[in-house]
Amino acid sequence: MNMFHKLLFVVVSILLSAAVAKDLYSNTSPVNKLNSSNFAKRITNNRKKGISIVHFYKANDGSSSQIMKEYEKFTKDNKGMYELGAVN
Repeated sequence: MNMFHKLLFVVVSILLSAAVAKDLYSNTSPVNKLNSSNFAKRITNNRKKGISIVHFYKANDGSSSQIMKEYEKFTKDNKGMYELGAVN
């Protein structure tokens, strides 16, 4: 395999892995999905009002998937008590 084919293989692999990576939390999840656009509004600005809890995760990490189920349950059980969110 020449250098061009190796480089092409790497680029295609990266693009495919990015395309199949799914977000851990669905749109129907009680957990607020956070990003650079809404983090300050949801979390940083909440410091004076109360406690914020954020799950920083990697979508394709097995332990994050296990934590997700418990975090969603915690979010449902404590709705309104804390500002809860997750960042991929």
